[in-house]
Amino acid sequence: MEFNSLTNIEVLKIDNTLTAMGYENNVDLRNKMGWMIDEMGKVSAMAQELRSPITSAEMLINSDNILYMIIEHNTSEHFVVVGILMTGWKKLCLYNKAVGSCKETMVYCLMDFYIHESRQFKGYGKYLIDYMLKNINIHLYVSIDARTT
Repeated sequence: MEFNSLTNIEVLKIDNTLTAMGYENNVDLRNKMGWMIDEMGKVSAMAQELRSPITSAEMLINSDNILYMIIEHNTSEHFVVVGILMTGWKKLCLYNKAVGSCKETMVYCLMDFYIHESRQFKGYGKYLIDYMLKNINIHLYVSIDARTT
């Protein structure tokens, strides 16, 4: 890992109120949160070559999803947003090849994941995923795809 210092890294957990848990009284952060989410959603969509963002403040407000935002503190008052990870429940159709049927079920999904290009392949993504996995309280089966280039 090439973290400047683990003490400089923090993960913000943000719900549909656009409030970072633990920072409920930070008015300045609350006022900027929607803009930060929108901007990270845009760069995530560009990196994935999507037509439109998967993540936005409006989408988060209108859902029960949780957004995890990893930040790196430059000073005690300033930070840089390094990446995002959005999770939530989604109704999916699981296909059973053996019987040729589809079963609708609610599945906890990782819906969007992005680490800024300058911080990729340095451990930030793993740190963010590990944080999310420790934070949620459900039994998981995780399949991990090979990383893209």
